[in-house]
Formats: sequence, C-alpha cells, structure tokens
Amino acid sequence: MVEVKIKERFNNIELGSWEGRLKKEIAQEYPKEWELWVNNPEKLKVKDMETLYDVQKRAKACLDNLVSKHDGGTLAVVTHRAVLKPLIAACLNITSPYFWKIHLDTASYSLLSHKKERGYCLIQLNQTKHLKEYVTEWV
Repeated sequence: MVEVKIKERFNNIELGSWEGRLKKEIAQEYPKEWELWVNNPEKLKVKDMETLYDVQKRAKACLDNLVSKHDGGTLAVVTHRAVLKPLIAACLNITSPYFWKIHLDTASYSLLSHKKERGYCLIQLNQTKHLKEYVTEWV
C-alpha cells in the first residue's frame, strides 16, 4: 500500500487575478505582464500573484524536509509544471532564467536521486512513454 500525504507547499502557483482565465484574455488585459510571462517569467511580479521565486522557495523547502525524513527512501511528488520547473531548477542549482529551458508535458514524470554528499541528480526528465496519447503544450 502506498501512503499519500497532501503537502500544501506543493500546491500550484497562486495566479491571483489570472486564475482560471484564458491565456488570450490575460494577454489582452495585461499585455506588459503577459510579455514578461512569455519571455522571462522569473521577473514577473503581479500584485496578487505568487512569484516563481516564492513557489521555488516553498516547494524546495518541502522536498528537502521530506528527503531528510525519508533518507534512502522513495518519494513521489505530484503537482503542476509551474511548481515542478522551479523545483527542478532549485534542486539542480539552475539559475534564472530557467523556466522556459525546462519542458514538462502533462502527466509526464521525471526522476531525481538524492545523496547527502552530492545533493540532487537528474536521472530522467519529461518521460511520457506510459501515455497512450502524447499531447505537448507550449505557450
């Protein structure tokens, strides 16, 4: 049996006034901010929106805590790509801009290992062979 625990620090990015809206609506209403999102989202700061840095900070802290509690064990983190991309960048010390340099498809999985002496190591990225239909999404 697999134990499932919900960790709020892996919740999706808080998009504030962008939440639940179509991309084309956001682009029309917030053209300057949308341009930043498309080209350099790490610099995007909108009043009621969580920054990618904030997402990265909370998700990495949660992962580090879990890894330390389950040293040598296997963990699965299931969340959205707007959390996974900053998290992977933090684990691998990839500096900004990183967001559009890491591509993750819906329902893909990636594997990281962790050793106390070396930290995190990327084993596999964006695996989709388990899916019957492959659909990729780009902005």
